[in-house]
Amino acid sequence: MTKRVLAGPDNFEMDLVQELHGYYSSIDPTIAPANVLVRGSQNVYKTSNQTLAPRHGRKQYDVVDSTLAGVKAAYVWKTSLGSNRILSIANSKLEVVSDIVTSGTFIHYTLLSSLATTRGVFDPWWNSSLKKDELIFVIGDTTLYMWHGGIGKLSSTTAATIVLTASVVSQGFNTSSGSVLINGTTYTYTGSSGNTLTGVTPDPTSQANAQAVISTVIQTATTPSTDSNTFTNDFIKVIGNRLHVGSYISRLVYISLNTDYTSYAVPTPRTAGSAELITLDGPCRGIGVRGNSLAGNAHIFGGTSDLYVVTYNQITVSTTLQEQTNVDKKNLGLAGAAYAHEMIDSQGDTLYWLALDQQVRTYGSYPGSALLQFPIISNEVSTDLFNETFTLGQLKIIGGGDKGDIIYITAPNTGTVYLYQMRSIVDKVGNVVSERLWHAPFVWGISRIDAVGSTVIGFSNSNPQIYTLWDTLQWHDDGAGSGSAAIQLAYTSIALFPYRSYGRRQGKIRFDKWFNEGLMTQGTSLYGAIYYDYQGATAVLSPIIHSLADN
Repeated sequence: MTKRVLAGPDNFEMDLVQELHGYYSSIDPTIAPANVLVRGSQNVYKTSNQTLAPRHGRKQYDVVDSTLAGVKAAYVWKTSLGSNRILSIANSKLEVVSDIVTSGTFIHYTLLSSLATTRGVFDPWWNSSLKKDELIFVIGDTTLYMWHGGIGKLSSTTAATIVLTASVVSQGFNTSSGSVLINGTTYTYTGSSGNTLTGVTPDPTSQANAQAVISTVIQTATTPSTDSNTFTNDFIKVIGNRLHVGSYISRLVYISLNTDYTSYAVPTPRTAGSAELITLDGPCRGIGVRGNSLAGNAHIFGGTSDLYVVTYNQITVSTTLQEQTNVDKKNLGLAGAAYAHEMIDSQGDTLYWLALDQQVRTYGSYPGSALLQFPIISNEVSTDLFNETFTLGQLKIIGGGDKGDIIYITAPNTGTVYLYQMRSIVDKVGNVVSERLWHAPFVWGISRIDAVGSTVIGFSNSNPQIYTLWDTLQWHDDGAGSGSAAIQLAYTSIALFPYRSYGRRQGKIRFDKWFNEGLMTQGTSLYGAIYYDYQGATAVLSPIIHSLADN
């Protein structure tokens, strides 16, 4: 708010600060506009109702695991069968979280253990033979990993069969043959019929009913490279159903056959959909896509300042339809390449990434310009981002709902998340009005973020835990423990506004009145704070604002 002193000792006119324009950390707070938050603010955001509010407390999503080992990688696989599979890597284990046994109670099940990895990257690939997608992932070695995603509930067993409570197909299992895990024991099967796995070995009858039955992970070693000293499978991206495999220690990018993610032999001549090998001018930094993953083009970051756009042309040579690969190299400027593969995401035809200079850049078309550009959108928070540590962090765009589209950037070392919101509405006369702003940083204590349906979830940076992040209607963060024994962690929400000089930069200014306006739950109190510093005299006034009238 601002105030003007009129005639008389107590005649004040209060002007409310309205139309909040977001958070600016990179502006001198003595000259900042009145309607922005400045550095020092945290855990508050501008709502869709144009009001300022504290963030909701993070709420436990899964069964508690208080092991001191944060989540290094995570992925929510929205399968082609309409189900969600929540995976995470923590404590040297790959786990899937499911409520298959008891609806609403999410249990961690181990898929792989003793992993010597600090990261993992996942992407689904379509299997045209099975008419379903499969999840491909890499963890920084020379192996490609694939998971069918089968999760079912055990109904009964015989010496050679495992009967599920629902069909094999609907639960995501490979129908022809494979292997499953039940309570840590692996069983192979040679076929299936309806909801029954057949030809099972060893004898599964010792397993109790109503347990989880889970597909095992299939590993393809030394693919696409056999030399871990020159190429490790650090990240992947499926584009046009071809698996693109990149390495932080190599200039090579392998592209698979579009019908076999394990096939990388480049034919001569190349035909449509065949494998390819691209050589960059510097080590690869990550792979993104503009447009959708079916028809979009690969955008590969390399070195410190390069972006390679890969397109394909089909031409007929003699009577053979061949495919030509075109690689258009673009210079992004000093330290303009992606910080890491996990720091790349896209929204429609626009690519977003956190660059090596720790600023957020985009690549796409913009109003008023006929040229594709690479503008920086993080100028308002450039100092915050520059001083942060983003090792093993993530840039993720989650859209939809009343919050619009939000870019989340996680910094696992500090547990801080930076949020950039893009929201468009239609005004009362039919014009599309867009709003883009940074919110104050959220101290959420998470390393990864994703969505299950309309629920945004975060993965802990200190435990193998998952939390619901928005609309929890609680004002504490869940900690270790569960039920009545759960630890409730307090967090601080700060809305820090700029210094106000009321139009003058010299002389004394009288300030002995403060006006507050807002909505509060009846029976609660808000503890405010006024900071002042004048010629070495500093103090903090802490008025208590009650939810009763005339306070």
